[in-house]
Amino acid sequence: MTCTKYASAALDLAAALATSQAQTMASSSEQEIALLKQQLKLLEQKLDKLQSQTAANTAATAKAKADTLNVGVTSKDIGASAWSTHIPSDE
Repeated sequence: MTCTKYASAALDLAAALATSQAQTMASSSEQEIALLKQQLKLLEQKLDKLQSQTAANTAATAKAKADTLNVGVTSKDIGASAWSTHIPSDE
């Protein structure tokens, strides 16, 4: 009977260790998932910031290009005489 008691105790100990290890692994997995979720959140925030910067830079570039195309061109440069040559006369 003594061997049976030792075998039973050994099996109980092995089961307890296996349960403890499984709980540790589950806890470790939960921690890893929490860290990955946190990392994902940070990456999403960085992406949002980059998209905002890109939109602002695109708008600024478009405005700068428009401004350079319009530099020096005023209504005086176009003038009435320039328009009158393109308007057909009724006479």
